[in-house]
Amino acid sequence: MAKMAKVEVELKKLHQILVDGEYFYQVPDYQRPYVWDKEHLGALIDDLVGSYTDNKEDEYFCGSIVIAENKNGRWDVVDGQQRLTSFIILACTILRLYKHRLGQKSKAFIEESIYDRYDKEKERLKFFAAQNYKSIFENTVLKN
Repeated sequence: MAKMAKVEVELKKLHQILVDGEYFYQVPDYQRPYVWDKEHLGALIDDLVGSYTDNKEDEYFCGSIVIAENKNGRWDVVDGQQRLTSFIILACTILRLYKHRLGQKSKAFIEESIYDRYDKEKERLKFFAAQNYKSIFENTVLKN
């Protein structure tokens, strides 16, 4: 009988997931591509804003994100890819729209949720599902 892998559950805040130096993610080729549309993103933003305005002191639960460490130093996104990708798209959009209005601390936090603090060529999230999709994400979201 094969030995079962040990599953560890850990609660993390979204900012820890996005800017923690040890976490660089990849969407493996067995995952479906990103499919959320404007309605999904709008619902996520409405939920975030509603949660903040209604419960400023409470924590926001964004659903589970399941990751598995792989051999190349990244973490495979096993579940939660649509949400994680959406949060990174949201970070890129906020940075693009409000770059000149953000304080240095906020700007640095958002930039670190997109790229490595020390290497701007190293993205937090990489896609391996399809080379075409990887190019679209990098050129449209990360660099545009």
